[in-house]
Formats: sequence, structure tokens, C-alpha cells
Amino acid sequence: MGTTSKKRTYNLSPGMIEEVCHLADALHVSQDSVVERSIREYARLQRDIAHESAWAAVASDAEFQTEMATLASEFAADDLAAWER
Repeated sequence: MGTTSKKRTYNLSPGMIEEVCHLADALHVSQDSVVERSIREYARLQRDIAHESAWAAVASDAEFQTEMATLASEFAADDLAAWER
């Protein structure tokens, strides 16, 4: 089962096209690969921002902090054992 691709056309500035070409040549990958990786990285950064916002929102939530402290104490031995390997 191979992955399917669909041809798409996007308008990029000449400088961006040059950058994609340069990265593809330097990394010995296709230009499509550079674009796909860039999109994945951008999406990951957006998820990171959303996660940071969510964690900031619960930072002052006393009930959440109590629950986290309980979980941390319940799993402390397991966490330590995992790190000691």
C-alpha cells in the first residue's frame, strides 16, 4: 500500500523557490520533501503553541495542580526506575 500524492500548485516568491531548491540540493532530497517537512514542522509548532497555551491556562488551577501532584507521587518510583536504565 503506497501513499498517494496529489499534484497541487502554489505561488511562492522567487526567493522562497530558491530556498526550497537550495535546501533540497543541500539535503539531497526532493523539493517536495522539503515542502512536506516544512509543513509538518509548521504544524508541529502550531500544536506546541496550543499546548503551551493550555498548560498556561491550568497553571493556576488548584484542582489540576493537586491532581498532578498526586499523579507525580503515585508514579515517582516508576519514573525513577525508567530513568535509571
